[in-house]
Amino acid sequence: RRPKPPSALSPIRPRQKNPSRSMPAAAPPFLALALALAPLHASADLKSVWFVSRHGSRAPDPVVNMVCPGLSDVVKQFAGIGISPSGVTGNGLREMYSVGTFARERYILEAGFMSEMWDPRELYMDAASEPRTLQSGSAMGQGMYGGPSHFDSYREPVPIFVNATFGKDNLGEARKAACRARLQEDTQRWDAHHGEKLWKKKEVVIRALSQLCKVDLRLALDYSDGMDNLGDAIKDVTDLMMFAEREGFKVPWNMSLYEDARAIALEQLYGRLYLTPQQKTYMVGMSPLAMLQHFNKSINPAEPQPYLKMYGYHGHRELLYALAAFFRITYHFDRPGFRKYGIPSGTTLFFELHDINETDVKRLGVDKAGLHVRLVVYAPCKKALDKTSGSADVLCFAQAYRFGFYTSNDYVPFDIFKQHIQRQIQSTGTWEELCNYPPVVREKQKTKTCSNQKNNTVFYATLYVAIGAAVAALAFLLSAPWTSRCRRF
Repeated sequence: RRPKPPSALSPIRPRQKNPSRSMPAAAPPFLALALALAPLHASADLKSVWFVSRHGSRAPDPVVNMVCPGLSDVVKQFAGIGISPSGVTGNGLREMYSVGTFARERYILEAGFMSEMWDPRELYMDAASEPRTLQSGSAMGQGMYGGPSHFDSYREPVPIFVNATFGKDNLGEARKAACRARLQEDTQRWDAHHGEKLWKKKEVVIRALSQLCKVDLRLALDYSDGMDNLGDAIKDVTDLMMFAEREGFKVPWNMSLYEDARAIALEQLYGRLYLTPQQKTYMVGMSPLAMLQHFNKSINPAEPQPYLKMYGYHGHRELLYALAAFFRITYHFDRPGFRKYGIPSGTTLFFELHDINETDVKRLGVDKAGLHVRLVVYAPCKKALDKTSGSADVLCFAQAYRFGFYTSNDYVPFDIFKQHIQRQIQSTGTWEELCNYPPVVREKQKTKTCSNQKNNTVFYATLYVAIGAAVAALAFLLSAPWTSRCRRF
């Protein structure tokens, strides 16, 4: 079944200039049946938060210069604003700063759930082992906390930890770690069947992209370094288009081509990475079970309390799409290039664990009191980048999304949430089993060679000769004349 539309969170009003804002007069169709959510005014029911975030808008990967030389002038515009290849742009940092501002308003100022100054006992943030994810986490931390005494005119430099070295991160990057070989097999299988049909169906758009790039994108493998096929070429070209649009650069394409190209990129992304039930399991790696562990510790009396209140992971879009596939979430962003299923840079999923009391059962529309999980999604909008209206301090609207396995309410009973995770994993096997992790190493038996057999023959022949000589010598000694005389005495 298709999940019901997400609910709209009431806008968080920052305690700064022009705090008043209202919902647009004409709400998007998917919000027509949404229920308004009051901001958190007390932390009595909030027990724990676990979030994952996509990095801020960035410059394109270097390979795009070989894949699409026709857009080299657009690539140069990133260098013109002081951004290295793949680096987070100034607007990307502002996006992530706005994520931190949202977290500060919701969890610190409104709910009083966390301290106003950074406390390592309350917040811990990991990141994938790449510069742009570390930069993004740092910018978010600065948005959450002001500086302490004697540093109060600056922002708090919140530590960001690396979960694992590159290629070893099975928490948020299993696709590049333990499951890399499995994903490559599944991707090639999709490309050979579904991909060819999609690319043939969208031949007009691909031809237009090729003309824009001044090369045939179908020949990407022949002239680029590290490019596998047309699917990867489309991804890198549309990434360039997406990030250039975010920066407001002068570009040679029209919005119609941009929308069509992004639609192809999203369709092939979901197909290549999340088509099968097995992919839905191994692409999230350790994340769902790590979330459960975090929640369980936060409510376990045996753990030193208060346990860590918020854990965050800064990664890439692939993890957020994987979580959407795993939990049956349908993203809705009414923006060019993201109208269906796509997520803008800086998008952050906040999984909240609430302990709802009897008084709030009717108000929240839940069946009974107890522990519930709620998903709140915040994505920086263009308003967060508008210098004339307060920069990243101006917040965008957040939404509470409903899970496809439980569409009756934003609040999912914790038991049902856990059951979904367990059933999904049981139906496919664990990510370790699917990706053969750790790999089973079987000791190889030594094969016998001709030289070994020859050596063995010489060894045994020598042994037999030696034994025969020893027996002959003993017999001679026993039959010698002096031996007989000695026996007569």
